[in-house]
Amino acid sequence: MSIQVDDMVPKPGYTLLGRRRMDNTAFQYMINWVFNNVRDTPIPEICELCKKPYKEGHEQDCKKINELNIAAHDRFANFLERILRKRYQARKVCEDNDNRLEDRTKPDISIVVNGVQIYLDIGITWDLDKYYALKEQHYRDQKDQNGNPLKIIQIIIGKNLTIHQKSREFLEELRINFETIYEET
Repeated sequence: MSIQVDDMVPKPGYTLLGRRRMDNTAFQYMINWVFNNVRDTPIPEICELCKKPYKEGHEQDCKKINELNIAAHDRFANFLERILRKRYQARKVCEDNDNRLEDRTKPDISIVVNGVQIYLDIGITWDLDKYYALKEQHYRDQKDQNGNPLKIIQIIIGKNLTIHQKSREFLEELRINFETIYEET
């Protein structure tokens, strides 16, 4: 029996899962995985997405899970670009992340705030602080064509639908709260 995700997933779940049909087992596993309850769920012998034997670290290595992450990333980037377009001249600078499983080191959106160009880099991860520090290190010495440091803001979202504090503060400065994001995605 297939169930409609709309019937059981809280609205924020659409941000990461999207609207899709799955059988009950895959649905339950993905809900637990997305909402960070995997540790409370018996580890499956077989990954519901790729149908390969499940082993430690599979969430990071599975191409199907990575594809789901990229799809969630792209949906969120499209949404954010759409709501920032009018107020801040937002435009995508990294088009279509399909098949880009290895290189996640480029900003996604460019906006102009008070005449200053700012790049937004969106990331979805398990460990917010570790990922934020990794990206901060990567972007530390990035320069524009004129040799000026690039202003890059990271929008880091956890698998449990939390948002990194610095990302939240930046979005609030732009008058975008996370509840609005949940309602519109």
